[in-house]
Amino acid sequence: VTNFLSSPTLSSSFGRRVLPSSRRVHITKTRRRRRKVSLNNNETLLEGGCCEKEKAVLGVGSCGLDILARLEKFPQPDEKTRSETLVMEVGGNCANALTAVSRLSEASSSSILFTKIGDDATGKDIISILEREGDTFDTSKVVHGGTSPSTYIICVKDKANDDPTRTCIHTPSNEPLMNSEVTDADIDSLFASSPREIGLAYFDGRLTDVALRIAIKARSLGIKILVEAERLRGDDLDALLKLADFCVCSKSYPQEKHPNDTNSFGTALTEMANSTLSDRCKLLIATLGSRGSVALLFDDASVDTDTGATVLVRSVDEIIEEMERAFQSRKQSEESGTPYSSSSSSSSSSS
Repeated sequence: VTNFLSSPTLSSSFGRRVLPSSRRVHITKTRRRRRKVSLNNNETLLEGGCCEKEKAVLGVGSCGLDILARLEKFPQPDEKTRSETLVMEVGGNCANALTAVSRLSEASSSSILFTKIGDDATGKDIISILEREGDTFDTSKVVHGGTSPSTYIICVKDKANDDPTRTCIHTPSNEPLMNSEVTDADIDSLFASSPREIGLAYFDGRLTDVALRIAIKARSLGIKILVEAERLRGDDLDALLKLADFCVCSKSYPQEKHPNDTNSFGTALTEMANSTLSDRCKLLIATLGSRGSVALLFDDASVDTDTGATVLVRSVDEIIEEMERAFQSRKQSEESGTPYSSSSSSSSSSS
């Protein structure tokens, strides 16, 4: 992931427009393949054939303990029920993303987590679970204190629901990380004393006051920045998004940030590209749940010369409608037992 984002071809091929052709708007339901060969001294062989030291991803944001209970049906008030399974895992967007990076890497300290975890039994469970990832996951920068956040998650897949549901009951820390707890020297140390050179700083939209200061430092060092926008979180997140080279948002965020009369997701996403993000942003991905995701790639060639705004080659709403038709066609094929063919739906539904 880091090697791809640090590729010099990326900055030259992206910019401020949505590139044409359905190949540029992806439906993400694909399996990732590791595209590297391990060499000595933690080097990697990239697709282009060049070798370079693998860089680390610094993640700043949420981390807690998830307790997942799977049920046959959602309980009624005052009902006693039994779970089919009960599993404890580390959760939080930042911790989840870094776990994925860690598992894609064989280099030590490829994922570096900066967050706050409590000095309690839950905190010990969190560290213990993360340590199972091996030396690729670095927790040495974690701040300790207070109680650890946790989330009880009820997962249900029954005949009455087309899609599985999850209900999250979150218990926050009683001492969340405060801006005053992190000095400028602490932030300098995040980068200066890192066991591996940092190639990407990832922010999941939490701890925004601290995250903004760390992002400004990362920008001064020429480190690329990925920001996640899941929900509205105030001025600090807005400022953080202005620093982003890459952005991933939820389906709800664009319309919460930029509501419009027609309730158009595409209009809101385009407005987000034009006003919430800066010209430095090269890629905007909106996740669409079980339907996949849509990605906008920007290029200077299609900027409106009068307004400076992004020019859409295709309607985002139209693309999402095609994705929905492809999803329903695949679902009907699965229910009927007939093979699914992407040719039966729009060409945009295949990737």
